[in-house]
Amino acid sequence: MTPPQNLAALRRMAVITLALATMTGTAFAGGPMAIHGKVVNEEGEPLAGVTITATAHVAGSEPISITTATKKKGTFKIQVPDWDHTYTITANLEGHASGETTFHPNPREQGTLSFTLPIQDETTMAEDAPTAAAQVDENVSPEDARRMAAIPVFNEGVDAIQAGDHATALAKFQEAAAADPEFQEAYRGIAASALELQDYTTAADAAETMLEADPDNEEALGTAYFAELMGGDIDRMVISAERLAQVNPALVSSEMLQHALVLYDQNATAQSRALLEVIVGLQPELAAAQFQLGLTCNTLGDAQCTQEALGAFLELEPDSPDAETARSLLEYVN
Repeated sequence: MTPPQNLAALRRMAVITLALATMTGTAFAGGPMAIHGKVVNEEGEPLAGVTITATAHVAGSEPISITTATKKKGTFKIQVPDWDHTYTITANLEGHASGETTFHPNPREQGTLSFTLPIQDETTMAEDAPTAAAQVDENVSPEDARRMAAIPVFNEGVDAIQAGDHATALAKFQEAAAADPEFQEAYRGIAASALELQDYTTAADAAETMLEADPDNEEALGTAYFAELMGGDIDRMVISAERLAQVNPALVSSEMLQHALVLYDQNATAQSRALLEVIVGLQPELAAAQFQLGLTCNTLGDAQCTQEALGAFLELEPDSPDAETARSLLEYVN
């Protein structure tokens, strides 16, 4: 179906959509990253129970410090909050010399930290404490590898949004989603950029993908509903309207009813009727929706629908200022 030609009013009333401002303000550069490593003794045997600490000194804030311990095979995985920071990583085990290195994570070329901790005795001098060397780790989990590949591309999309280049932003977010299909923020970016470009099918599809992972995500539900409303996809709009109303019933008598009125005024009568039928199905006591459904069905030449809707309206509000109009229409269609 072709959407209404003048949808400025619908745009103003769409309060449950993805906000580009939240994306540009979030600056998804950086982000969490898992640093992998291993600790062994001088014979190359794994050391378990080694305390691993990653500390980042960030200007203007308290140092960020995360601690973990090596497992039975001497391996560790420490999740740092932002790969854009430089971390001092230490390895400590009682009876052994300490290890320390400075490490700046690289999401495109992830590395493993290898510590060798010799036994410490009176002959071991403090200045002989070992240092760690980073080497390419081919055992990074596939999930981490996909996310780290997607994040830099996603950041390019955020930069494009900030520059007002929504076409480039959309392409970058789509590339990020292809690199990591589980990266929900990529689909959020796709939907936001597509809405700006009035590519409502793409926006709706992205929102639906988000809903597969989180069915009660109200933001995604609102985006799917609005995109399908604007795109004129009646069947998908009805489903999204019903789902959104279940999560936020207050929208039925406010935004959804107003959307139906605007659609009617813009001669998108069939779409208006479909949305009104959702509304009265969810809230049959909403007199204004029953009255508007009666008017809409009358315009479409559906006498039975007109009679049922206007009859329900008069039962709810027999003294309404619109009651005389309803009675006149009922007499006309009978």
